[in-house]
Amino acid sequence: MPAITKDSGTLANGTSTPAAPAEVDIAYLDAQRLTLADVSDTVLYDIFYESGTQAGGYMVALENGARRHGDDRSAQLWAERRRVMMDERDEVRPFDRGAQIAFKIKWDRMGREMSRTLQEGTTLIPTELD
Repeated sequence: MPAITKDSGTLANGTSTPAAPAEVDIAYLDAQRLTLADVSDTVLYDIFYESGTQAGGYMVALENGARRHGDDRSAQLWAERRRVMMDERDEVRPFDRGAQIAFKIKWDRMGREMSRTLQEGTTLIPTELD
């Protein structure tokens, strides 16, 4: 991954600039890419859990957006959908690799859709994600 440099100008406005090409270590490009099936149980569980955290964060953002627009019904639906997702996550056992992978894939797909909705400023109903 390219190194990132920051100076006072970029720190002030919250942006960062890639390092000069000579400073970038590209050795990682030749490294074998791991799949979810290749990682240890501990790493898989962390990845799975984080996918749920990210999906939940998008749901909170959509809930807050609905509230800002006076759409209490949609806000309630997003809050309920997040509770359901968190219950699903809590039910998955730490060594149930199949369930962890399935939910991670599901939540990542949902996250992409919710992210697109947030970027576009459009409306998404929680039931459209299933």
